[in-house]
Amino acid sequence: MRETRVAAMVPLAWAAAMLLARFVDPWIPIALAAMIVPAAILNAGWPDIRELFRPAPSRVLFGLLGAAIMLAATYGFFPLIAARAPALALGTGNLYARFLAGRSTGSILLFVIPVIVAEELMWRGAFQEWIAQRLPASRLAIVVLAAGGYAIAHLPLGSPLLVGIAFLCGLYWSALRSLTCSVVPSLIAHLAWDLALILVPLNR
Repeated sequence: MRETRVAAMVPLAWAAAMLLARFVDPWIPIALAAMIVPAAILNAGWPDIRELFRPAPSRVLFGLLGAAIMLAATYGFFPLIAARAPALALGTGNLYARFLAGRSTGSILLFVIPVIVAEELMWRGAFQEWIAQRLPASRLAIVVLAAGGYAIAHLPLGSPLLVGIAFLCGLYWSALRSLTCSVVPSLIAHLAWDLALILVPLNR
């Protein structure tokens, strides 16, 4: 029961953070959610959550390969799609403006890196683990459900593009987690992807 309550906190807290992000500096509510929910997860004492973060050479290599594929697809396909879909380019610019404008790269990284670690603990760790333990579903169904919850929790920000990105990325990261029974590969891919998009913007 305690694990269920903590797992339910993940989408609720993230959705609340996204809603508040519409009216205040978005990093403030996101940072709060990224501190409070992981603390509750770790306090719940899930031994399997800690195991999911145990590094191993194969997990690290899988994560690096996953990151390389994701980055190649993003930087390879985005210019082609954006050239034919101006709304994509506009939406991308709006997201960059909302989250990065007026901030130094150092300050952004100071927030982003621990937030991504918290996201993986929350979503690919506790939330996906809870789905896998409670629902007698196939791996594919679990991945889709986990990604769907991740995407829906981004809805309150009011950006359809972000919801779509969250769903596609959620599918990819949840699949990495499912295939390897570890959060390490999804964490590496998530970190590499977000940091690359900050350091080398898509709308440059």
